[in-house]
Amino acid sequence: MATCATSATPMTVSPPVGVIPLRAENQRDDSEGTLVQHAQRGDEQAFAALYQLHNKPVYSVCLRMTKDVAEAEDLTQEAFVQAFRNLNSFRVGSAFSTWLYQVVVNTVLMKLRQKSPLNPFRETRHLSNARLRKRT
Repeated sequence: MATCATSATPMTVSPPVGVIPLRAENQRDDSEGTLVQHAQRGDEQAFAALYQLHNKPVYSVCLRMTKDVAEAEDLTQEAFVQAFRNLNSFRVGSAFSTWLYQVVVNTVLMKLRQKSPLNPFRETRHLSNARLRKRT
């Protein structure tokens, strides 16, 4: 049986040789604003951290709008791809979550419009193909 005891006197342990101890100047500020700025400069780890922070809320929006689990998963991924592509349009100082929410909603709406049977572009293409078949 193992036991664990704590001492009332503080222990000072030196870091192993070759290891730089973490200090305030060595630690990276992972606030959302800083993560966005790093991601805008191409830092993939910063974007991955933003993804981890916002993945669940983005998925929830997609699921609420589509009511389809598989499609919500696909659209979550697509929304983050769009966010990554357009990250430089985000204005630092604004709320990233608001900007991301708008990207998500636009991504889902575009997909829904493409699938809609009332999509005028889809019907026009269908009608023009039907007219071409009748002429031949």
